Amino acid sequence: MKTPPIRPPNVRGANSSATIHFFKILLIGLCRLGLEPLKETDIHGIWKQVESFAELIGPYWSLRAAFGPLLETFLLLDRLLFLQEQGSSIEAVMLPIFNPALSPRNVAIIAKKLTQM
Repeated sequence: MKTPPIRPPNVRGANSSATIHFFKILLIGLCRLGLEPLKETDIHGIWKQVESFAELIGPYWSLRAAFGPLLETFLLLDRLLFLQEQGSSIEAVMLPIFNPALSPRNVAIIAKKLTQM
C-alpha cells in the first residue's frame, strides 16, 4: 500500500498544531495497519474528545515500562510454581529462549510429564 502524504488534506477545524500532529500520528498508524486513510472525518472533533487524556500518556507509559517486566515475571513465576507444586509427575523449568534485546518476552515455561512406572 502506498503511504499517503503526511499532511492534513482538508482537515476541518485544524487550527492548532496539536490537531495536525494528531492527524500525522493517525495517518502513520492507519498505514501500519494497512488501512485506508480517513476520508470525511472530523479529525478536530476526535482530537477534542481525546485531548484531555494526552497529558496522561507520559506517566502511564512510564509506569507501564517500569512495572510491566516485573508483573510479567511475577505471572511466569506463579505459573511455574503451580506446575512444580503438582507433585513429582511434572518437571517444569523456566528458560530464556532467545536474546532479550529482541523482545522482553523471551522466557518460556517448559514442562514435561514424567511417566509413572
